[in-house]
This record gives sequence, structure tokens and C-alpha cells, in this order.
Amino acid sequence: MSSQPTALTSSPTVDWKQYAPKCEWLDVPASTKSKFLEDGAVSASSTRERFKIMSFNVLAQTLIRREVFPTSSAQALKWGTRRQNLYNEIQVYSPDVLCLQECDFYDEFWRPKIIENPQFNYGGGIWKRKEGKKADGVAVIWNSRQFELAAHEEIEFDDFCKQEPYANGDRGSDLTELLRHNVAQIVALRRLAVTSPTSVGSPETFATTNDEGIIVFNTHLFWNPNYNYVRLVQIVIALEQIAAFKTKTGLNWPVVMCGDYNHSGGDASYAALFERKNLTALWDRHPDWLAHKLHYSKYQSWIKPPAQEVLDAEEPRPQPPQNAEEKEARFAFVKRLLQRLEALELPEPISIYRNYIETDPDHPDWEATGQTSRFEPPFTSYSSYWSGPLDYIAAMPPDHKISQNDTCRLVPHLLMRTPRSAEVGPPSPNHVNSKRIPNPVELPNDVRASDHIPIMVEFSLESLPRKQPTS
Repeated sequence: MSSQPTALTSSPTVDWKQYAPKCEWLDVPASTKSKFLEDGAVSASSTRERFKIMSFNVLAQTLIRREVFPTSSAQALKWGTRRQNLYNEIQVYSPDVLCLQECDFYDEFWRPKIIENPQFNYGGGIWKRKEGKKADGVAVIWNSRQFELAAHEEIEFDDFCKQEPYANGDRGSDLTELLRHNVAQIVALRRLAVTSPTSVGSPETFATTNDEGIIVFNTHLFWNPNYNYVRLVQIVIALEQIAAFKTKTGLNWPVVMCGDYNHSGGDASYAALFERKNLTALWDRHPDWLAHKLHYSKYQSWIKPPAQEVLDAEEPRPQPPQNAEEKEARFAFVKRLLQRLEALELPEPISIYRNYIETDPDHPDWEATGQTSRFEPPFTSYSSYWSGPLDYIAAMPPDHKISQNDTCRLVPHLLMRTPRSAEVGPPSPNHVNSKRIPNPVELPNDVRASDHIPIMVEFSLESLPRKQPTS
């Protein structure tokens, strides 16, 4: 394979309008929604004003390399094309809270064109840039007519990884691998009173109290397929810091977690976050914490493995365990982290898109993308190399101790349907693996700006009965 792939140009006969993003809603799977209603504290049929939270990895321009997107057109990879397509997508989706990953050009594009543009009604936003040479980061943007900023905190995972218990005694190459420059945000948004027309046209105000709001967590975890346990470290840190934030601020509001977590069903780190029923069994079931290439996990769905130089194009370059002693130390480290999840009673978030097959059973792409678990949608990322679910919107369970004192509850009602592969672009003129993917499209393309598709959930924020003080 040539080290300089020939760039493909868009065919003039393609009607790109048919592949433009759409916003179509499905009911949240009943098995998922019921977890927020089991105690009967709130009703399933809410009359409260609803709002939409979206998570979207927008593909940082600074990360675009021709060898990573060999079949995207030259036009599709240009920032001028991509920023206009992003602008168009935000208009289509119109979320009230927008969580972005791989966000760059924040001051040049996102702030003036999206946040400060009166057409969008945002007005509020916070961006956290990663350290290092790459200029991307994560951002939370909100509708200032519905929310106001109450508090926020920035997380640099590297800062925690330099301390115990995460530094692991600086054994071998552990510390080098953990320092990946990944960042996160915790943003507390107070709900404002919302005025909207009633069915007869007169305005109706949905009253709120000073105790209604949401805590939004947003992150982009380490991507490399060979480092499941690095994602585990970042997950444990995130959950600890969310709990600490609620205690420190005294804001007893429900938590929603958004982001690109870079794992799928079958990954050990996915199970540690969303399937944490028996941590001992989790340990025994997943010897792939030290992952071999193409192990059974997220990367079961490689269409074509990327070149090693793509996997290693990071600073500092990760160094795998060098000998048996380092491997044993690594496994012991992972086991201690799993025990920490249990000892600290950290919450197990509920992925809102989990059990997606219940609400969209006829989606044809599970077979095509090899997603055997079918817990999440067939894909939220689709490129010439890979297709599968990587992006999540999750909420903290109402029965966990982190939520017991909450003054309101987040209830999911609708989720945005994920498109079929045939809906995101035309068949590729350069089929990568036609027997695996019947319609091998590639993103980004001339109407979709990223190699990810966004996910979005419509929630209501329900008041809870005030608890009587104990004597």
C-alpha cells in the first residue's frame, strides 16, 4: 500500500442532499427508561418542558491525516467545507446542551458562529483544551435561555495519574502509558424558568426552583486499542471526581455523562463502566486488559487495521510492557483499580442508548459491523478503517448513593435514531472489504463533517418530593 494514498474526489453525479443529516426520534427503550421510574417518585408521562442533550465528536482538524482517511475526498477534509457542514448539522439537531469532543477552532469558529450567534440561542460555553501539541479539546455549550452556569471544574487525567494509587509506584512503563493528555469537564447548569406557547397560543411558564439543574460530565478517553486499562484508569478517576464535585459544590442534581469513550460492548473497560455486576467475574472474564492487536473487543470490527505508524502517532509514544515482570505488575494494577471501584462504591451509569435494539429492531447494520452484543447502536463512528459504537450519553442511577439527596430527577424520553450506513453516504468507489460491509461508505464526506455521528437524548427534569428532616 502506498504511503501517500491517492485522494478521491467527489463524483459530480452524487446527490449529496439525500445523505444530509436528519433528526428523527425514537422512544427510549422501555427497559432503560424504567430504571429512572422504578421507585414511583416521578411519573412516566411528564408534562414538564423537555430539553435535548447531544454528544458529538466533531473530528479535530489538527488530527486529520490523509493516511487515516484515505478514501475521503480532498474537499471533505478541508476545514472550510467541514465548518460549514458542522454549522448545518447544529441547525438540524438544535440541542439545548451540546457536548463536543475533538473540538478545535473554538475561538475562531465555535464561539462566534455557534455560541454567540443569536440564531442558535446558546450564549454559554466552556472549552477545555488538551495539553501538548494538539490543539483540540472538549466543550460544553448550553442554551442560555434554559440554563445558567452554576459551577464547573476541569479535569486533566495526567495530574491524577502522577499520584497514587494511579501512578502504580512508577513501575516499568506504566506512568508513560497513562500520561495521554486526555481531559474532561464537569459543568453544573441551573435550570431556568421556561416560557412556551400552549395549545391555544397563550404563553405558559414552566416554573422551576433554585434546586433544579443538571451536572454534565464530558470527556474523550484514550483511543488506542492496545490500552484498555488506560481507559479503566480514566473511568475510575472520572467517577471519583464526579462524586467529589457534588460533595464540594453541594449541588444535588442528577448527573449525565457524555463523550467519546472509545470502547464498545465486549471491551473490558465498557463492562467496567456499564456492566459492573461482579467485579471478580469481570477480572476473570477479561484477560484482554493488556490487549493484543485485534483482540475481541472494540476492534473486532476493524474493516481494515490501520498502519502501525497510525497507532503509534502519539506523544509520548506508548510503551507496552517490556517483560513478564512488567506484565504481572500491570495485571495487579488493574485488579487494584477494579477493587477500588467496589470499595469506593462508585456508581454504574446507565447508558441511555443501551438496548437500542428494542426501539430500532430492524436496523440492518449490526451484522455488517460485527457488533455481536447489540447492546448499543451498530455504529456511532464510521470510517474506511472502523465502524462501531464509541459515543455515549449516560445518567447516574437514581437509587445509587450519589443520587439519594438529589432535589430533582433526569428522566429520558426520546433518543435520536442513528442512521443506517446507506443513509450516511454513497457506496465507496474503493471498496475496502465488500464481503464485510455491504455499503462501505466513508466519513467524513461532503455533507457530514466528522467520522462520528452525533447522539442525542430528550430529557425532562422532574421535581422530587421534598424529604422530611429526620428528628
